[in-house]
Order: sequence, then C-alpha cells, then structure tokens
Amino acid sequence: MPALSRRETEVVVNAAALAPSVLNVQPWRFVADGDAIELHKDLERSLPHSDPDGRSLTVSCGAALLNLRLAIVAAGRRPEVSLLPDEAHPSLLARVVVGAAQAPSRAESRLHAAIVSRRTSRVPYVDEPIAPEVVLELENVADVEGATLRVLDAYELADIGKLVRDADFAERFNADLRAEVLAWT
Repeated sequence: MPALSRRETEVVVNAAALAPSVLNVQPWRFVADGDAIELHKDLERSLPHSDPDGRSLTVSCGAALLNLRLAIVAAGRRPEVSLLPDEAHPSLLARVVVGAAQAPSRAESRLHAAIVSRRTSRVPYVDEPIAPEVVLELENVADVEGATLRVLDAYELADIGKLVRDADFAERFNADLRAEVLAWT
C-alpha cells in the first residue's frame, strides 16, 4: 500500500501534536520518511529542573505517539510501531510504519474524535470513589497498551500523599525550578 500523501501526513502529525505534555512544552519532533513517521524527543524543550531524568518528557512523547497511532487508524491504515528502534540515535523514540488498510474500531474512532476536544484542567480532583466498573475498564485499557494500572490502598495513598507534600515544599524554595515553570506557563 502506498505511503500517506503529504496532506495525510500533515493531518496525522497535527493530531499527534495535540497530545498533552508536561507544562505544554510539546517535547517532540516528527520526521516523515517514506511510509514511516519517526517520533523523536526534542531535548531543546526539556525541563532540567522540573524533569531532570526526562521521565515526564518521555511520557509526553508517549501521549503524542498514541495520538499518532489513532490518527493513522482514523485515516484507514494500520500503524506498525517499533519502540526505541535504533540505539545509535537516542532521540528516536519510535518509528511508525503506515501499514495496510484497516478500519478503525468504534473505540478507536471515539478516542480519535476526542483528540481535538482534550483540555488541560488544573482543578482539584473530586474526592469520591471511582466506580468499580470504571476501574476495571481502565485496567483493561492499560493491559491492551502493555501497561499495568494498580489502585493504591489507603496506606499507600497516605505514603504517596506525604511524598507529594514533601516534594511540593521543596519545590517552593527552588528558584531555578520556579523560573523554569514560569517560562513555560
């Protein structure tokens, strides 16, 4: 099957670029190469004080990769993903070959449609339990993506809460971190 046209490539990359990212820095670059689109991390958009080990940068790029996959499926093609395909190029996180024709599932169509309506909210979470069937669905979706979702018990939540409070306190007095956040927000 032929590669995507230039216009189709722009459409799928634009959808990928709508992904959420830490402080909205959009730390990714896309390179179209024939029937493939490469996802690279953009270290010029890294956050050395907020994200010194690059974990949030990588998670942000993962969100962009999910959007790219969904947009390719919505274009009627199968995305064939290779993660970390070239040790000689550490900025290259994934290579997505645009494969054969494939109709999107209902779930994929719904997720693709949601890309343009995603918004960042910094409103605190509501302190109420999540319905067991929602937790089960989230666990299943995580499993499909090769991940594990584990709900923490009350003791673990208390430990995590203390860690978050301690980190928040330390960050309040870190001038470099505050300057970095201010520069990106």
